[in-house]
Amino acid sequence: MNSAAILEEFGCIAVQQGLRLKTIQHASNVTADRNYGEHEEQNFIEFLATHNIQATLANNGTVITYGSQKLILPDTQANGLYFENKIKYPTFGGLFGLEAYRFNSLKTLQDSIPGYDKIYYVINPNVRPNTSVTERGLANIERAGLTAGQRIIASIDSLIPDKTFDSATYCAGQRRNVPTHYFHVSQFQLLDVNTLFA
Repeated sequence: MNSAAILEEFGCIAVQQGLRLKTIQHASNVTADRNYGEHEEQNFIEFLATHNIQATLANNGTVITYGSQKLILPDTQANGLYFENKIKYPTFGGLFGLEAYRFNSLKTLQDSIPGYDKIYYVINPNVRPNTSVTERGLANIERAGLTAGQRIIASIDSLIPDKTFDSATYCAGQRRNVPTHYFHVSQFQLLDVNTLFA
């Protein structure tokens, strides 16, 4: 993918560094971004409680060692189901990203560790208010046919990356470019709690 196509597809500010395109817009405020994400995990637990479903945090920093891999637990759990919870907005082209190491960890956890056979990626399409990307984020949500705050869901085992692209993120407190899988909104459906927990 050339630079112009990446800029158009991902709708982010980018600079050319040698032969590698590096995004500079994402993960710009690690504390605010992390707090926003943690708040969504708690919001999801409270949302399920309004449907009389008790949920808890599943990821307390614990990892499962499987062979030479360290598998990161999903964020929340309820009734034997596990959820990777994100609050984010799609790219201009309707894609949602998840770091490849995180996706691969969840996939291995689901495929290999008993008790983790139902893991879902849940996205609350939204954007932090009053930031430099708020207007663009809300426009991208609308362009993708979504409603801010109306969660979408996909089973980890059903997701197939539409694209893989290096994106800036924070790993262990360090800003790094890591391979990130992007999934088109068409791979998700609206979260229907009654159907999910039937």
